Amino acid sequence: MSDEIVYYNDQVRCHQNKVAGARGDAFKVGSRGGSQSVTMVTLACLWILLFCLATAWVVLFVSSRTTDNLSATGCAIGWEFYNGSCYHFSDDKLTWEQSQYACIHDGGHLVIIESWQEQDFIRKKVGNNFVENTYWIGMTDIEVEGVWVWMDNTTLNDNIMFWDPRNGTENSDKPEPNNWLLMEHCARMGRRCLDQMQCWFDYICNIPCKRICESRAAKT
Repeated sequence: MSDEIVYYNDQVRCHQNKVAGARGDAFKVGSRGGSQSVTMVTLACLWILLFCLATAWVVLFVSSRTTDNLSATGCAIGWEFYNGSCYHFSDDKLTWEQSQYACIHDGGHLVIIESWQEQDFIRKKVGNNFVENTYWIGMTDIEVEGVWVWMDNTTLNDNIMFWDPRNGTENSDKPEPNNWLLMEHCARMGRRCLDQMQCWFDYICNIPCKRICESRAAKT
């Protein structure tokens, strides 16, 4: 009985040795193939990394060039660039409603003034001391008297408004907006802007004035 067990064990050991030898040979072959695969994967990863780095560099370069060139190429001819927007200061005169349509036709809208900095930029462009040389801006209270609304349907911010503070003009003894003759429902600017930031006036919408159009600067 013990001889049979020994014989059986010898067979098992012999079989195990053969299997181990076969596995060892397979491992050697697999190791060679695996090392080649690892090399190919490594090279592929390096190429992808280099491509990504090159792409990122190009994007950063183009972005910086875009920012620098917006003032020159981001606005149409006849428009001026400021802080991401383009502005057109017309020479011809139209009513307030006609001015809005003209701005839309040209790809913009009557200007919406949203900061002290923007007001300062515009008033330096249009400032003068002549009552006839004024410009429509994109604000009206034609729907509800005294509730001034911009072209994007936002109401006037009390912290960012620039009505002329002087107590009256040659037409009224009330400060702006004074709704003279109960007929002034559109906003304009220009007169007195040379000397002060607060130079908005309400005015009769059907009287022709120049206009200030605004549009977003195109990204190049």
